[in-house]
Amino acid sequence: MPGDVIRMHDGSTVEVRNTDAEGRLTMADALSHPELVVDLATLTGSSVVALGHEAAAFMTPEGDEANELLDRSRSAAGASGDRLHPLPLYDAYADRLDSNVADCKNVRR
Repeated sequence: MPGDVIRMHDGSTVEVRNTDAEGRLTMADALSHPELVVDLATLTGSSVVALGHEAAAFMTPEGDEANELLDRSRSAAGASGDRLHPLPLYDAYADRLDSNVADCKNVRR
C-alpha cells in the first residue's frame, strides 16, 4: 500500500510511494543476491517513453563486466530479432529516491 515501508532481502528499507512500481521492488530485491540477475521487461512505462516499442531497456552499473554482459545480451537479443539499448544509472539520480522514513523510495515523486 502507498505509505508502507518494506524491508528488502539485504536489510534495506523502501518507502512504497506507487504500487504500479511493484516490479521495481521485486527486481531490486533480486539484485541483492550475489548471483547474476537478468531481468528483461518491456512493460516499464519509462522505457517505452525513452525507447518506444522497438527496444527493451538494459540497465547495469558501468565497467568491463557490465560492458561484456551488454555485448553478450545484445547478441542474444539480436539473434531472436529483439533489441536492447543501455540506459544510464548515474549516481546523480540517487538523490531523487531519498526518503524521510526509509533508506529510499520506489519512485522519484
